[in-house]
Amino acid sequence: MFKSLWVTVALCLLLAAPAVAVTSNYSLVVNGTQVYTDVSPVVEGSKVLVPLRAVAEATGASVQYVDSERELIISKPGLEVKLWVDNYSGFKNGTPIVLTSPPKIVNDRTLVTRELLTQIMDVKAHLNVKANSIEVR
Repeated sequence: MFKSLWVTVALCLLLAAPAVAVTSNYSLVVNGTQVYTDVSPVVEGSKVLVPLRAVAEATGASVQYVDSERELIISKPGLEVKLWVDNYSGFKNGTPIVLTSPPKIVNDRTLVTRELLTQIMDVKAHLNVKANSIEVR
């Protein structure tokens, strides 16, 4: 009986593990300069999530968050993006877009995948495993 209970508990933990977001030790580098943030990139399953505001501001954009709507507005000359937390739809320069993955809130910060950064901000985001960093250009 004890052995079957132990096996059941172990199986439950293994199945639940991929759903858990884990803070990584990845640094964030934007245009060759390390960006220090109060929240680190997060590994969630096979995806790496990065803090949107830190990347956007490091590329010269401003970010507004409308709490009542859970809306994000990213603006810089030639770019205006509107997104909503946990929503796969948005607007880029007034054109509707379908997101590869939705923005999410982790530790009171909005995080997005590297792929979403590329989609909405016209940047390249690369995971450099050797340097243990997320590099955005």
